[in-house]
Amino acid sequence: MKILFIYPKFIKYLESFPEVSFPGRDLIPDYSYPPALGISVLVSVTPQKHECIFQDENVEAIDYETDADVIAISFFTPQAGFAYDICNKFKALGKTVVIGGVHPSVFTDEAQNYADIVCVGEGERAWPQILSDLENNCAKKIYKQDSPTDLNSVPLPSREVYYKNTDRYGILIDYLEFSRGCNATCDSCVVPIVSGRDFRFKSIERNVQNANALKYPMCFIADDIVFMQQKKEDRKYLVELFNEIGKSGFAKNHGFYISSTAIFPPDEELLAAMQFAGATVSYFTFGFDPLSNMIMAGCQDRFRQKVIDQVKQLQDAGL
Repeated sequence: MKILFIYPKFIKYLESFPEVSFPGRDLIPDYSYPPALGISVLVSVTPQKHECIFQDENVEAIDYETDADVIAISFFTPQAGFAYDICNKFKALGKTVVIGGVHPSVFTDEAQNYADIVCVGEGERAWPQILSDLENNCAKKIYKQDSPTDLNSVPLPSREVYYKNTDRYGILIDYLEFSRGCNATCDSCVVPIVSGRDFRFKSIERNVQNANALKYPMCFIADDIVFMQQKKEDRKYLVELFNEIGKSGFAKNHGFYISSTAIFPPDEELLAAMQFAGATVSYFTFGFDPLSNMIMAGCQDRFRQKVIDQVKQLQDAGL
């Protein structure tokens, strides 16, 4: 079969609110960057007998005259409207449409109205089964793995499907995923719903191998909880991991973007390991964790100072 993977368009926050004004807004350019890892992971587990092609609606028009047999669309909530429009157009053309990603995994009943098949949650084992069932004319409406993916059992992401579009992106960044799942209960966060409530780490060897396969100069660590180690063994793992990436020479030609909520700041040893590995930029996401919610609710003094202290700690470490 021929499979067309599609990453739908999404409108960035500031594009949605053109009337919002703040100092420096005119300094923020329009930009595009490669998709997250979802599609490249699915391509890597697609049996080689199938042909895979990829289109990113953020940088190119969707080819509705394609001869692909299966249209596979992965998306999160800001893309949902665009994704469903794509689904409707391809279904009207008689194509088989399969959708997955964060939004369909959470709003499965809604998603079923637009696609032939919905993949809920992780897809490394579900996706090959979907393709097999399509070939044998016995496909189901919903697929969901009966257990979490073994993160060390799947191939490295097939990032070459993104690299072919390098000249179309304004910002070139790769992605690394160290772990999945989270046992925190932050407001509005879908990570535990989609990836489970247990931390699952890839092996250090696997992550180092993955890092050294990257092409672009900057890498974004896709784990939103990389700073949120809640057990001594988790912290030990991260320190060892960053040190091993540093020893591999990654920082000579690459750097890391690292994200976190405003809770669970790293200690000096972890910060030193991150810097050794090539970490250069960090940012906080507000509005999910209890600490930043306290600040936004007006309980500012002590909580605000705690966040300021954390920012200074990161800056002192060279981030």
